[in-house]
Amino acid sequence: FMAEHPFDRVGAFTYSAEDGTPAASMPNAVDAETAEQRLDRLMRQQMKISLELNRARIGTVVEALVDGADEEFLFCRSYAEAADVDGIIKVPHCGNPVPAGSYVSIKITGADYYDLCGELVPSLKTVMR
Repeated sequence: FMAEHPFDRVGAFTYSAEDGTPAASMPNAVDAETAEQRLDRLMRQQMKISLELNRARIGTVVEALVDGADEEFLFCRSYAEAADVDGIIKVPHCGNPVPAGSYVSIKITGADYYDLCGELVPSLKTVMR
């Protein structure tokens, strides 16, 4: 199914019966080990899809919100990354960190399964908070 209908992102978990729900009394429940194996298989498939989709973004320029920074990097997200649940765009700031809440232009230069790497692009649209 996922190969024919890929998702940009997937969050998944194994089922756990909740007392008082119709599903808790259904027969033929899958054992925990099988459920974990299925979850693992699903997430491995999604990792391949995510990597392919993220690699397709290399070379594009996105407007992104700066969420924070450390000594080396800005941690940003574009329209495509939801806060706290999706990956980030990690950008070296070369000693000039941009304040959180600012918007910057980023050229995507690298990708892994969940996160992207990029570099700042000078832009008239950069808005400092």
